[in-house]
Amino acid sequence: MWQQKHTTGSAPLGVYCCAFTVVGKRLVVYGGWCGHDDCYHNSLHELNTTSLEWTVLVTNETERATMKKDSC
Repeated sequence: MWQQKHTTGSAPLGVYCCAFTVVGKRLVVYGGWCGHDDCYHNSLHELNTTSLEWTVLVTNETERATMKKDSC
């Protein structure tokens, strides 16, 4: 049975065609497309599946920006 759970923190935008992966008890969400022309995203969010708290992940890489993409 599906249940909707309340989460806290900075959840990702309502995009689709994003990539998900699981690392331990964390769900990581990358990129996506919001449905507006060529409006792609390069955001990286993590959901702690124990506390149900979202966190925005940032890189310390300043010379190369992550490519904005969908269906990755």
